[in-house]
Amino acid sequence: MLLQKCKDAYKKEGVFLNSKSRLCELIRQIKADNPEFKQVYSQVLQNCADRLSKAYANFFRRTEQKRAGKKIRTGFPRYKKHFHSITYQFGFKLLSQRRLKVSKIGSVPIILHRDPKGKLKTLTVKRNRVGQWFAVFSCEVSPKKRAHPNADKKVGIDVGLESFATLTTREQISNPRYRVKTEKKLKKLQSRASGKAKESRNRGRAVRRLARAHQKVFDQRRDFQHKLSRFIVDEFGTIAVEDLNINGMVKNHRLAKHISDSSWDSFFQLLWNRLDTFLLLRKKFKVGRLI
Repeated sequence: MLLQKCKDAYKKEGVFLNSKSRLCELIRQIKADNPEFKQVYSQVLQNCADRLSKAYANFFRRTEQKRAGKKIRTGFPRYKKHFHSITYQFGFKLLSQRRLKVSKIGSVPIILHRDPKGKLKTLTVKRNRVGQWFAVFSCEVSPKKRAHPNADKKVGIDVGLESFATLTTREQISNPRYRVKTEKKLKKLQSRASGKAKESRNRGRAVRRLARAHQKVFDQRRDFQHKLSRFIVDEFGTIAVEDLNINGMVKNHRLAKHISDSSWDSFFQLLWNRLDTFLLLRKKFKVGRLI
């Protein structure tokens, strides 16, 4: 509805209502015309204005890049059938390790696997594709710099398909291949879902079973990469990896499935997030280059 208001304003008056303040004014008008929106907490609606404002900003940025000669899609903001997350800046409180109070919703049960540190700033309630709900807190903390225990140790990482990674210390990390190992089960579940009548309950149950199987593969892969990246970052102060053109590599139809299953890019991103002194080599990786 907010995006439609922006489009109508551009057609009638020729102006973009892309700033967050203008979008918030539109939200107030929408709430006045539609009383049912008063049941939603105001910060949640304002977050929708923030999302649309950022979508417009990204659209204008990509448009400028395309004019400069870069081959990219501009990507005008699109309608969203469903929102899978809502964000609170205020209106939430942790009552205990088991209860969370959220404005306009009430007290809900929660499993708090670790205590938030610092000052709570925002709460994002998310729902993934298999129906699991998560409460994500963002906290304001004072950064504490600490010396790396092995700051002088360096390592290079060569990723591959036979072995997930080979270090310059000659250590090899085997590739778990979670997607390939579950392929038969995924094909069977996909076949069952395809054979059900559309919009039937049986099809809905089959699709949820398939989604849970895919989610399990994702969780296994993510857990493996978290543990491996944590080990490497704690062991070495400087890390070098290849600068791979993964988008070009997956065009090889024989290797695309295995490359996607390895998910090197997300592994590199975890290393980047965990290590300040991170060297990204722009040349072909050579074993022993940093040692």
